Amino acid sequence: MNTLNPFIALSALLLFSAQPGMAWAQATNVVCDKCVGTSDIALDAVTSNRIKNGAIRNADIAPDSITGGRIKNGTLTNADIAPNSISGNRIKNGSIKAVDIADGPRSGLDADTVDGMQANALIAAAQDEVRTPIDTVPVTITTPGSYYITGDLTVSTINVHGIEVTADDVTIDLMGFSLIGPGSGAGGNGSGIFMDGRRNVSIKNGTIRGFADFAIWEAGANGQGHRVINVRAMDNEFGIAFSGRGHLIKDCTLGGNVNYGLSTGYGPTIIGNTAYENGGHGIDAANGATVTNNTAFNNGGDGISTSVGATVTNNTAYFNQQHGIDPFDNNLVMGNTAYNNNQAGSTFSNIDACASCTFLFNHAP
Repeated sequence: MNTLNPFIALSALLLFSAQPGMAWAQATNVVCDKCVGTSDIALDAVTSNRIKNGAIRNADIAPDSITGGRIKNGTLTNADIAPNSISGNRIKNGSIKAVDIADGPRSGLDADTVDGMQANALIAAAQDEVRTPIDTVPVTITTPGSYYITGDLTVSTINVHGIEVTADDVTIDLMGFSLIGPGSGAGGNGSGIFMDGRRNVSIKNGTIRGFADFAIWEAGANGQGHRVINVRAMDNEFGIAFSGRGHLIKDCTLGGNVNYGLSTGYGPTIIGNTAYENGGHGIDAANGATVTNNTAFNNGGDGISTSVGATVTNNTAYFNQQHGIDPFDNNLVMGNTAYNNNQAGSTFSNIDACASCTFLFNHAP
């Protein structure tokens, strides 16, 4: 169907009215400022033409017909635009809210810009608003919540903890930075992160080194549910030590500590860690432990030592001074590789014998 273009009609009418003997009254329609109503323009005909000064109301434009055209001065509200019609166009001045943009093919919002900021930057900023920065130590965390350090932080005084946690339900993100102590040989009892009977503390993503006591220490027998993920505990007096129960230690590196690398309370889950060149055991797990996919080498004690009722699977232990793997009682020991242990030259074995344990598919010459 052909649609009369209002701009052509206007030109024709002016030409017609300019002929001799003609008067404005002879025209069928009178064209003047705002004499063309919005109902005279087909909705789907509005594409790339510019509409200004409010001559056409936003209610008269079909939301899904808006493609590459620019919309300015707040003429259209966000409620009038179908969320799924917004693609790579820029939306500014807050005219369209984030909740009006449908998740879908463009749900990765990197290309969409809101008020000049990338959407993922806005999300990160919003997250930062609910996290608390730590930019100096020592510090005590007394309120549940999420915390992050802003750079490498150093504790130069002995007998001082870098971060002491006195609240439950706390997350500490090291952000790839280091928490640094005065040195493992400095004496005193200062730890990198210290807790006493806390619940549900998560520590992740960074290095804790050079403390005269522990890198991370939960001292209370009622401590529970802690998670340490992707942390390097290096060159401390002790690595990571958790009393209590139900802790997770995952993807951590425990190296060069004067005593043991990792020691845990009851029912821990110990997955994917590397313990090496510690003065004592690399990994020492209490009753009911799950010890899987860890590597322990060059430690001054056992590579991996477990207590009652542990599941010890798919670990590798070598060049340790004592046993490679030392199960105690009612352990399942399966799929492990242990070789060239007993570096002390005594009677230690690659995998120690245990009458009540089950051994399957281990390589332990």
